[in-house]
Amino acid sequence: MKAEETKDGAIVSIAVTVDADEASRWLALSEEFSQGVDWAAASQDALKRAVTSQAEYELLNERRPSPLTRPLIVAACDLQEGVPFRFTISFAELPSSDLTGYEPIALPLRRPEVTDDEVQKLFENAIGSVTATTPKGEGAVVEDGDTVDIALESVSEGKVYHPLTASKRYYELGSGFMPKDFDDMLRGMAVGQRSSVNLKVPRSDTPYDEPSGYLDVRVTATVNGIMRDSAASVDDAWVRAQFPGIAGVDDLKKSLRRQLQAEKDDMYAQSGASLILRKLADRLQDSSIPDAVLELQAQEAMESIREQLADQGRTMEDFLERQNMDENSLRMSLMMDVRAQDRQMMALDAWARHYGLQPTEDDRERYRALLAKDVGAEEAEQILGTMYEGALDESVLRMMAQRAAAAS
Repeated sequence: MKAEETKDGAIVSIAVTVDADEASRWLALSEEFSQGVDWAAASQDALKRAVTSQAEYELLNERRPSPLTRPLIVAACDLQEGVPFRFTISFAELPSSDLTGYEPIALPLRRPEVTDDEVQKLFENAIGSVTATTPKGEGAVVEDGDTVDIALESVSEGKVYHPLTASKRYYELGSGFMPKDFDDMLRGMAVGQRSSVNLKVPRSDTPYDEPSGYLDVRVTATVNGIMRDSAASVDDAWVRAQFPGIAGVDDLKKSLRRQLQAEKDDMYAQSGASLILRKLADRLQDSSIPDAVLELQAQEAMESIREQLADQGRTMEDFLERQNMDENSLRMSLMMDVRAQDRQMMALDAWARHYGLQPTEDDRERYRALLAKDVGAEEAEQILGTMYEGALDESVLRMMAQRAAAAS
């Protein structure tokens, strides 16, 4: 294979010539033509795809700087048996620039601390989701705000009234879902106690403002259990029963404090990382990026959005309407976004070059772990599976540069 590379600003073009023997070898390496090629029946698209994909791998897989945009491959001729095959690969690459200074960046941010009030609020939220299943102690009676486990027997006009008949039903006293007389009956009852009340229940098929719009129903309730809902009544035994592995109230609060502190530390780290990137980008000696490159990147981002919307059964038109935008304004917004990202990558690349950073396998594993944390393990695998080796090493170096740029 012969390859002649030319550059026009940040646009790279590679004129490729693959001799006939090499083209045949590459076809044999492809899954589609591993059993041989029927030149008369094979489609040109399939033949070209098999050869150009191998050439792309050979030329671009370990290239640094790696392609910034998706390579465009254009064949100059058909692929024929015994004849050299010519095509071009073109793409944009990230411009290079030095920084005005390479001293580490001191972050003015202070590590956020978790307050006792925040822990108490988390604690109350944690127990609030389970207190409805926690019975009050022996001798307790029903009070306003309690959730009561009751059995109901109801009769109307000599027949069972099924809507208010149940062997087990939870009801919160004072919720307003039952008449006041029902709440008055329950208030003060103890577990195992049984009591009855006469209620007027609306008929479903008659206007409520008519005398015949109500049924007289005799309701008998038996209290099976009374659920406490006060955080103050939670003790160590209750915590151990509800949260396996937690020793008691203090242990639960310590666990919640650690959880919240970890969340705050993560937000602090993200804020710090963002600040480092902005400050490094401000040090670029030359941050100019050709509009043609930004337009290519923005167009690829548009296509990605369109594909994601299609997977969700939505259209670009619907998306733009919801965002109160048109395609041109979206494209301009994307160009601004990719320009900011490009400048940050240029700054990190300059730092890595200045200090001669080189990725190790440990660094690559750390990058893979960070990527999986950011986007999820499955999507991370998909991203890594489509990356050139050179692009992966560039990403790892940028991670290393960002970490090194933060003053300890």
